[in-house]
Amino acid sequence: MASIEPRFIFRGDAVGAAGRLVRNARGEAVNQIVPVLAASSLPVIGGISQSKAENCTVPMPGGDQPFLCVGLAETSAVSEVDGPDKDHTTTVKCTVEKVQILDRVTLDGVKVVLVSRHPPAEEVARITPDVAELTGLKLDGHELAVSFDLKVFQRCPTKQTLIEYYAKTASFREKSGWRVSSDSPKRLRPPEFKGMIVATIVTGIKWVGEPLPDVEICGNVIRWPGVGSIYLGELLIAKHSRRLTMFRMELGGNMETLRNAPKRSAKALKLTAAARAPESDQGGEVVIGETQTNGTTIP
Repeated sequence: MASIEPRFIFRGDAVGAAGRLVRNARGEAVNQIVPVLAASSLPVIGGISQSKAENCTVPMPGGDQPFLCVGLAETSAVSEVDGPDKDHTTTVKCTVEKVQILDRVTLDGVKVVLVSRHPPAEEVARITPDVAELTGLKLDGHELAVSFDLKVFQRCPTKQTLIEYYAKTASFREKSGWRVSSDSPKRLRPPEFKGMIVATIVTGIKWVGEPLPDVEICGNVIRWPGVGSIYLGELLIAKHSRRLTMFRMELGGNMETLRNAPKRSAKALKLTAAARAPESDQGGEVVIGETQTNGTTIP
């Protein structure tokens, strides 16, 4: 076998919006992929990738109302010129504005920036979220304010440094262990799933004004009975990569029901737990504002 010359492998990806439908407006089973809006992706040699989409409407199959509307989606993935004594740096950015999903969910804006810096003498890249904003999230017109904290993931730019920080910082385990999927402060290592830590940059979600009845907020997850579940600020951390998804929604129930169900007014009502919809009842998924980057050397 021919020898492999040492080199750096770039990777940087950004998605403005994307989705899929498994049920149409009549509740019939379909398998329709919603084309990605504003996708940017780098080749292994690095470079610049940019994309922009404006005033996009994705129709609902079998219905007369749109499934997804996006006013603006703009992304970029850029690698800096590297050299023998320089860091290999990749920056991925995403901005999305004026989002509407089935006229039940609206978003004013999403911004996210993820940066990978790989010093030539180190095995893994240092990957940090530099910007994360999500504004104007409304469910049936009822607004939610979302709080983010990037500091812990900036302080711990690698998977190993996060594991070490978690083990030695009792206050983080007690107050924020849920942010790395831990179920107990006695656990001295974040749980991993196929080598990946599932984390969140979200620290809190609160209603602005009166809450929407029956909706449950649990950590970075909003469970909406009969409509679906919304996951905010998901951060997937592996040894050589990180992926940050600002908004992901699993649609639950019949699509006709979702579109036509009466919009309820907010009253003083105790929040009730909402179980995740069975797979057979799911109508699809939507992603808004996703970035991913990594960097590694070979051999």
